[in-house]
Amino acid sequence: YTHLTDQDMNGSYGGLAQYGLGISFDMGERSRFFLSGHYGQKAGDPYHNIDGLSDDDGIHVKYLPLMMGIKVNASDRPGFRLYVGGAIQYAFFWEEVSHGDIYSNPQDIKASGSAPGYYFFMGPEIPLGQGKNAVGAEFGFGGSEGTVGFSSHSHGIDLKGMQARVYLTMGL
Repeated sequence: YTHLTDQDMNGSYGGLAQYGLGISFDMGERSRFFLSGHYGQKAGDPYHNIDGLSDDDGIHVKYLPLMMGIKVNASDRPGFRLYVGGAIQYAFFWEEVSHGDIYSNPQDIKASGSAPGYYFFMGPEIPLGQGKNAVGAEFGFGGSEGTVGFSSHSHGIDLKGMQARVYLTMGL
């Protein structure tokens, strides 16, 4: 989940739930390299800051960040890991805005774009039993900011924010 920190994006969407899948590899006794992809979408209100006017389903965003990073176990306790890490990401985003043309006919602007970004985090991980499976959580900050466009229309989009993730790892 990302709580968007940009004032306009937060006003329109609030936050953005995401689902993801990743893979990680041991780099050493205490560090791991990971690759992951996530996807989220949400409807929002483009008129959130105009009194007396609202449309809770007037704008839609879709977000697909692909990440590559490293995390390091900062704990010496057996049976408990405290990971600190960071990642670079490249994100694709789409935003659909509903509006009327000069004749009040409904139209949709389907803008898209992509941009680099980052993600910094820390969080606990607890092994499940004696196997390689574990459950964990991450708390961090990051995301991507860029421009979406369609034809002659373009506007900025900022999907950075405070992030919280809960995950399950399965050893292969």
